[in-house]
Amino acid sequence: MIFRELLIIKGKDYLEEVKARVVETITPMDTGFQNEFDFRKDYLKLFAKYDVEEILLNTSEYSKLFPLFYQFISGKISAGFPELRHKYVCPETMKTKYILDIEKASMVELE
Repeated sequence: MIFRELLIIKGKDYLEEVKARVVETITPMDTGFQNEFDFRKDYLKLFAKYDVEEILLNTSEYSKLFPLFYQFISGKISAGFPELRHKYVCPETMKTKYILDIEKASMVELE
């Protein structure tokens, strides 16, 4: 089957019910990945706050700070969106996408 069945979500009560069911499917690995993602984001914000231009982490440091991400990028575990998943599309814009006019954009040489 190329296309999946379309499900129309209407109403706050139904959306709250869906959210409650989703919580039941969260695994410890999901929680671990989310925690590491948040920690990496906060970690990098600290470097930006103090104008640190370069960050070097060796394998040992990376695997200690972000063990699940390290296992994923080294091929020891697989992760990602499950094949059988739901995609929710809102009927109105949530201003999460932007258009870039490449004719007006400037080019910056990378060092």
